Amino acid sequence: MARQIYRQILPRATRSALIDLADRAGIAQAELNKIARVESKRALIEVRNNWPVDTGFSKALFQIVNTGRLGFAIANRVVYSGYVHRKGEKVPLAQTLIPRAAEQAALRIVNRVQELARKRLVAQTATTGQPGRSGILDAFSAVSGLVASGAGLRGGIGPGSLIRGVATNAIINRITNIFGGR
Repeated sequence: MARQIYRQILPRATRSALIDLADRAGIAQAELNKIARVESKRALIEVRNNWPVDTGFSKALFQIVNTGRLGFAIANRVVYSGYVHRKGEKVPLAQTLIPRAAEQAALRIVNRVQELARKRLVAQTATTGQPGRSGILDAFSAVSGLVASGAGLRGGIGPGSLIRGVATNAIINRITNIFGGR
């Protein structure tokens, strides 16, 4: 049975929350997609750099697939790519390397979009004198809640996220600083 690789970088719930945050912060769709595309390509490079040379054919056929608004996936159409593992190991790299690369890319995307939203909020507050909080705090909270649960980066795989604690604390601290401890 063929076992190809296909792994979304950002699960649907996280994409929706980031799109909402970007819309509320006035971030253009093209800008949002550029961030996701750049970070997805970084994940692809990480996968290719760590894929065994013995399987050069499958290594060469990794690609990023655009699946829609903020939807990017790491894919490999070689039929045996899902079975490739390092010499002496039994666990396929599709279960270790690919999820780790996708998680790290997702975290970078979340951090970059939230930082951009924070900058837009600060700029809006500086020009109008009014904090531009119209739903942005709710959107920050939605993204942070997804990351904290692990579902936002791992597609609901559950506990044991490599980045859950670090990401959650960083996001909560960033939000707290933006809104002055509120």
